[in-house]
Amino acid sequence: GIVSESSKTIYLNNSDNYGEIYAHSAHDSYSNSESLSGGLVSYGTVQFSECSNKGNVSSSSLGNSYSGGFVGSGSINASNSYNNGNVSSFSSSSYSSYSGGFVGYNISSNCNIESSFNSGNVSSSSGYYPCSGGFVGYANNSYGISNSYNLGNIDSKYFSGGFTGSHGSGNFKTIANNCYNA
Repeated sequence: GIVSESSKTIYLNNSDNYGEIYAHSAHDSYSNSESLSGGLVSYGTVQFSECSNKGNVSSSSLGNSYSGGFVGSGSINASNSYNNGNVSSFSSSSYSSYSGGFVGYNISSNCNIESSFNSGNVSSSSGYYPCSGGFVGYANNSYGISNSYNLGNIDSKYFSGGFTGSHGSGNFKTIANNCYNA
């Protein structure tokens, strides 16, 4: 991707990824490792417009694993953007894997997606709580999506959806306006 990790908000316009992104981390008794991969950013708060990801994005870990067409884990505000790369994540039996066409693990309620689409296939696999979504794999908060659509195949052992794979506990929801999944 363009940025691995940032504690500051990242602003991107007219940016494209064509390369394949792969992240892998091992888990040992001394650390709780995670593997994060994103077509543009692995981890962070990202605002982007008129961007695309055309490369396949994948992550694997013996700990948690999060992959997104644009952001592996973080918060996004996206407009007029599209992903057509395939997105996948794998984790070991007692950890989570989240994959999304735009973001694997959405950690904030400040997530909005508008006038965008996903056409890449999205999949996640693990022994515990795999989630795949056309836009968001796992949403830790509510988020909004408008004038957008998903054409990709979504596959997960447990939770999969055209827009969102799963939401965190609580009264969280995906607020969709003028969207479709085909």
